This record gives sequence, structure tokens and C-alpha cells, in this order.
Amino acid sequence: YCASACSWCGHEFYFNGTEVVLDDGSPLLRGERGKVVGPASSSSHFRKGLRMRFGARHVDVLLEQLGDRPPLPLPGGFAPGDIVYYTSTYYQAFSNGDRLMFGERG
Repeated sequence: YCASACSWCGHEFYFNGTEVVLDDGSPLLRGERGKVVGPASSSSHFRKGLRMRFGARHVDVLLEQLGDRPPLPLPGGFAPGDIVYYTSTYYQAFSNGDRLMFGERG
């Protein structure tokens, strides 16, 4: 069902953004397919997004995060949610204070 006369209502798109934890605590995963139910309703997404239904969840998504095809696989054969470890022998520090050390799990 479509909440408005939006010309995109009923079309299906894939979420191609990075994983997002929704207000209800459930994740919106990269590659999930959803259906347009209308224009985005939040002010931050006004004229820049669509209201999508992913299963029973209704979510405002920016247009740049949607695609008509599933996202390409990640390099190295990895998938969203995989557990990975930092294996470089070089310590890496970032300007925000974060750091990477050998063996850290991500």
C-alpha cells in the first residue's frame, strides 16, 4: 500500500548503504530489498529520500543509498557482518584518537 501519490510507490530497491541500527534496535543490512511506500517523511530526508518498507519496518532512506540491483560484493569475499582481524604489523592511529593494533577484532 502506498501512503501517497508518489510516482515511485510500489517500486523495489536495494539498500546499498552501510548497515544502520534502527530505532527498534534491528539492523538494516546492506543488500536488503525494500518497497517504496512514499516520499521520505523526516525533515533530514525531505526531497532527498524515500519512505521504504523492509519487511514490517518503515524507514526513510536517502536516494544515494538505494539501487535497482544488489550491491557488489565486498573485496576479498567478505560480507557485511563478517568478523575480521587487523593483521598488519603496523600500529595505525587516527586523528580522532582511534587506533588499530595487530589482532584487533572488527
